[in-house]
Amino acid sequence: MTLSWQIAAEKQLEMVLRAVEQLANFPEMGRLGRVDGTRELVIQGTPYIAAYRLKGATVRVLALIHGARRWPKKL
Repeated sequence: MTLSWQIAAEKQLEMVLRAVEQLANFPEMGRLGRVDGTRELVIQGTPYIAAYRLKGATVRVLALIHGARRWPKKL
């Protein structure tokens, strides 16, 4: 029997993965980051923000951070 929290977690994971996968085609879709040299993608429908860095055509996701948490000084 699947528990409701498992279903909710799977939905959140799907939303995060779908949003982050879009960065391959639209790497600058996120806002400028709070940490120098980074960008932030707000994951719609979730409380999460993906912090990432662009280097040429490469997108490197550095962290997935809950919006209510204190933002790290370094990534």
